[in-house]
Parts: sequence; C-alpha cells; structure tokens
Amino acid sequence: MNKTQPAGNSMLLLLAAYVLGLVGWTWDYRQHLARHDALPAHLLMYLGMGLALIAVILLLVNWARSTGVRPTGWTAVAVAGWAVTIIGVIVDVYWHGAHPGADETNMLGLPGHQIQLVGWILGVVGVGALLLRARAWSKGRATM
Repeated sequence: MNKTQPAGNSMLLLLAAYVLGLVGWTWDYRQHLARHDALPAHLLMYLGMGLALIAVILLLVNWARSTGVRPTGWTAVAVAGWAVTIIGVIVDVYWHGAHPGADETNMLGLPGHQIQLVGWILGVVGVGALLLRARAWSKGRATM
C-alpha cells in the first residue's frame, strides 16, 4: 500500500485550491485596475479558500492516521498559507469598513490584499515543496 496516496490526494487538492485562489486574486487585481466588477474574481478566491480548508483538514487527518509519514516544516508553510489568506480577508474587511469610498484601483496598496497575496504564494510554495518531497520519498530518495 502506498502511504503517500491519501496525503498525496489532499496535497493535490490543496495545490489546486491555492492556484484557484491565486488566479482569482490576480483576476481581482486586473478587474480593480480596469474598474470592472470584481465579484466573479472574488467568488473564485472564495472557492479556493473553501477548497483549501477542506484539503488542509484532509491532509492533517490523513497524516494523523499514517504511521510512516509525519508533517514537516513544509506542512506548516502549506497550512500557514491558508491562515495568512484568512487573516488578509479579515484585515481587508476591516480596512474597507474603516475607509469607505477609498480608491481601490491598485490593490497592491491595500494591506488586506497584500496579506492575501502572501498567503496564496505561501500555500503554493509549501504544497509544491511537499509534493516534491513526497515524490522523492515514494522513490526511496528522501524522508518526509
């Protein structure tokens, strides 16, 4: 039996979720620059956040059940990506409430959006590293 398979599926779902969120964030950025409706981009980011939450839970549950594979620092980075993104959303909601009517053309100037971007990138990097290590582990070249 391949011990990496359940965790591998969770990692693939998590990577897909982070990529969806990052694509949504990039789309949102472009929509803001063009002053177009950003709702579809927000929905894509929310879908990424929801899928990431499911994947994080599955990943941690699968690792908790596994006897041969334990989480590493990259696991913390992958999970932290989701947490940082959620913190960015909270900061963004607060910021918009505190600055109603502020110019939102350049999202890179908004603290909540900056934090969200860092979260999405952390998630992609963390899961990417986990997948590379899982691949090496399955070939007997590394330990998780």
